[in-house]
Amino acid sequence: MWYLIFLVIVFFVFIFFSVNLFKLPKADTGDEYSKKQRAESKFISSLGLVASSIVFVIITLFNAIVIVQPGQVVFTKLFGKMQYETYESGAHLINPFLNTMDSSIERRSLDYTDENTADGLTKNKIILNIDVTVPFMLNPIAAPKLRERYGENMNLIGPSSRSAIRDCISRLDWEEAVGEDGRLFIANCIPEETKKLVVADLMQSGLDRNLAESAFSFPNALVRKMSFVDKTILASIAQEQAAVIDLRRQDTLTAIAKTEALRRENEGEGIQKMMAKL
Repeated sequence: MWYLIFLVIVFFVFIFFSVNLFKLPKADTGDEYSKKQRAESKFISSLGLVASSIVFVIITLFNAIVIVQPGQVVFTKLFGKMQYETYESGAHLINPFLNTMDSSIERRSLDYTDENTADGLTKNKIILNIDVTVPFMLNPIAAPKLRERYGENMNLIGPSSRSAIRDCISRLDWEEAVGEDGRLFIANCIPEETKKLVVADLMQSGLDRNLAESAFSFPNALVRKMSFVDKTILASIAQEQAAVIDLRRQDTLTAIAKTEALRRENEGEGIQKMMAKL
């Protein structure tokens, strides 16, 4: 829009100097307009025409050349209508009337850590906190459609990833979730479930299935830590483990006592047989 306003201003300036140039009185008008004054006016008008033309060319080139930085994608609007052609890193020549917008296509991530951890209810009804990073990348082709549907401050990945985290945790018992295999399962499950939810949301907003499925890519999540929301569970687990260890200790002592008793019994029988032979 600003380029159109500038173009109108330059046009009127150009017309103003053109009119002044062609309306200059002739040199034979006598004392009313000397040759020197006419030459000065002609020079000023010509200079104005040249200057306005140069400014027009410079601003047009400035508005027509777009330099896209690595990790960015640029797309455009023409008088409020979205244009779906995209421009990736490098220099591009475009229609100077286009308004440009950009989005990041770098690998980004949502960090659920510290005070912002996510949580979920396990299959055996224990609430677990998960310290996790959910990475994602935007497909450049989908950027114009997403801007058109969701605006600049798109909040699509956050709610979907939280829902996916809860769903993945709910598939495991807490004993499985805190183990190495459970962490690996969750790291693979979160991006899969997040993508399903994002695709469903995009399709509801009007995108076709192919574009919705290719709009984002989700690498595996990084699971750093699993912990219990209810800290008393840790004490219960510790007591349970202490009881298990004590039971094993008692079983071991009982087995040793039985072995010792059997040894003594065998020794007694051996002595009795030896005495009988004597």
